[in-house]
Amino acid sequence: MLLNSQSIKGMPVICGANGERIGTVSEVRYTPGRKKIDGILVQDQRRLSGSIYISLDKIITFGEAAVIVQGDYLQERKALEKSSQILGITVMDLDGREIGTISDIVFDSEKGSVVGYEISKGFIDDLMNGRNLLPGDHIYHLSNDVLVISAEQSDNLRSNNGGLKNIFFNGF
Repeated sequence: MLLNSQSIKGMPVICGANGERIGTVSEVRYTPGRKKIDGILVQDQRRLSGSIYISLDKIITFGEAAVIVQGDYLQERKALEKSSQILGITVMDLDGREIGTISDIVFDSEKGSVVGYEISKGFIDDLMNGRNLLPGDHIYHLSNDVLVISAEQSDNLRSNNGGLKNIFFNGF
């Protein structure tokens, strides 16, 4: 099943060993270029200001109603620090055109492999045309500020079938 990182935010995280509710998903962690998500950041319900990092190998399943994790889910702090945030990074092509910003990561819930990145061109364009999907293997160069893709890749972005135009013109 394909999921995006925004759809699992706020989802409860349950320990499969004892049924204890650990907290809720606050973020999906990802290292660019790795082609897999690293894990999730969980807002710990037992501590008001604490977060727990749970690596992908400790996640049993991303279910419809909750994320189920193994009993030995706690990880060292250094594992969290190596991950970085890709959401909000500007996407440009080699011709210098701004394509949009990365608004979400789409991943396979069983393997954790990154399928692609949703590209937003802004609220109005997203509302009218929907977001485009950049396949996960199309990264040309990534820095902390900008993701550069080839002009051919920017011409071949796939529609993610959202937006009012797609609903009204393709839905009926």
